[in-house]
Amino acid sequence: MKINKYLFLIFAAIFIVIVLSSCARFPSNIDPVERPDKTLYMRVTLVEAPRPEYYYYLAVGIDQANTSGPVPVITGGSTGWGTISGSNPSRLPEYFIEYFAASSSNIGTANIYINGSIDKTKQIFDIKQGYSGSNFVIEFEADMADIEELIRALSDYNPNSMMIQVNFITRENILNVSSAYDAFGVTPREIDGYLDGVVINNTRLYSGNSSGGRDGDNFEVRSGQSAGGFGNETAPQDNGGIDILEWTIEVRKYNNN
Repeated sequence: MKINKYLFLIFAAIFIVIVLSSCARFPSNIDPVERPDKTLYMRVTLVEAPRPEYYYYLAVGIDQANTSGPVPVITGGSTGWGTISGSNPSRLPEYFIEYFAASSSNIGTANIYINGSIDKTKQIFDIKQGYSGSNFVIEFEADMADIEELIRALSDYNPNSMMIQVNFITRENILNVSSAYDAFGVTPREIDGYLDGVVINNTRLYSGNSSGGRDGDNFEVRSGQSAGGFGNETAPQDNGGIDILEWTIEVRKYNNN
């Protein structure tokens, strides 16, 4: 009877470990002390690997009226690579991550900008990249607390319905507005093709690709290919290291708050 009792306790302990492990929202191999409570996750697939001279921007707008968002600069202006749609004078997104000096074999440099200025006190939480078949995938994960702090400073801040607008903008040359670029949507038909209405109080998965578009029918296709009624993709002038094939965005929560 004693042996059976001990066996029961052992099996019970194993069962508890398994149950607790299965409750984790995401892989638990990250130090929980360093892990943010909430993050903004993006996975973007490019036709080819990035090059060190190219620039990539995860751009976030904080318009709580949800009437504007981050878009690429295509006709010049003071901001160089991207701006908030409809802004006059043109202004940068309130929050963005600038990624450069990357290659097929090396992680690049990621800088966080807040209200137009680089903030060296903040670091992106996680970056991964590598090939998926013949295409190339980059994954970013950033602490949502930095974005929420910007929203709380707004006059129309509502703690129950905080929202953001997101875009991923690629640039062959940030000094030449005529150089190859890409962003969400079929360009230039969907130049305002940023993802809008991302409510950050709840977890949700958003995606865009050639077959399913996204919320609002924002398609991603290779340069020169058709996106149905949206016409052919005209940017990024057949440059695979700039050309976006598909993307995924997710608000991730690592606790129950």
